[in-house]
Amino acid sequence: MSPFNLQDYEPVEERLARFWADHPNGRVFTELVNSHAGSVLDQSQSVIVIASVYKDKADLYPDATGHAQETPGSNPVNKTSWVENCETSAIGRALANMGYAPKGHRPSREEMVKAAAPSPSPPPARRRTPPRGKKLELLQAAKDADVDDDLRHRVTRMFTGKESVYDLSSDECDKVIKQLAWLSAHRSSALEALASWEAENGLA
Repeated sequence: MSPFNLQDYEPVEERLARFWADHPNGRVFTELVNSHAGSVLDQSQSVIVIASVYKDKADLYPDATGHAQETPGSNPVNKTSWVENCETSAIGRALANMGYAPKGHRPSREEMVKAAAPSPSPPPARRRTPPRGKKLELLQAAKDADVDDDLRHRVTRMFTGKESVYDLSSDECDKVIKQLAWLSAHRSSALEALASWEAENGLA
């Protein structure tokens, strides 16, 4: 028998509804941080997702973030949808960090359902991170070039083979920053070259 009442914990969907009501111009962005471009997730791969929540979609830095990890097959939902489940958990934690959680009931209902039926899981997947200053420099370069998150990911993938800032080395960050500056000055040509590369690699 579960030692807690699941009805005391609200679903992530309800937190999201209150967030959008308070911040209709906000933004929720998620990143799968331990997967590389072109890779195919299989039944042996744990995943880590970072969710970033912005009160205003034009903001450079998020108002809150949340992390989550899921393991394939660790519960009935994760037999087929461990990535989607991980994303939901990360969003719920980010919203809790912003204050969208009842006092004393910080976890979402989805997380408490998992806690009610724990199962062994492998060690957390390792995540490489560039120095914080270098990451912020890259994000600022993207903002200066008027590049949104999706386009930043596409440029990063083209020149490093990776999609997430969290997987980049300092040298790779510098490479992306340089390309963002070139994109800013030659946007039409850069976007055409990017689209052509994606088409050639089956990523269009």
